[in-house]
Amino acid sequence: MNSDYMPRSIDIVLKEALEASGAVLIEGAKWCGKTRTAKEKSVSSLLMQDPDNSASYIKMADTKPSLLLKGECSPTHRNRENLNASYETNELI
Repeated sequence: MNSDYMPRSIDIVLKEALEASGAVLIEGAKWCGKTRTAKEKSVSSLLMQDPDNSASYIKMADTKPSLLLKGECSPTHRNRENLNASYETNELI
């Protein structure tokens, strides 16, 4: 993203939430910087209002929402997933 990003107080909370779960929902008033902040802190994003893809996103959300969350994840989240998988299978990585 552009280097003219203005840091926000929520940046640290958003970073921690993304590392913990891999996906977040950001709600708030119009034009307050939600999208810009999210794009600065995320590795990948999905915009439900995208006119070229919104119909397929909505169908996917109705049938298998987990597919919408597939995408790149942060190295921290990926490491946590690997540790959880090794714990569940009793294997060491």
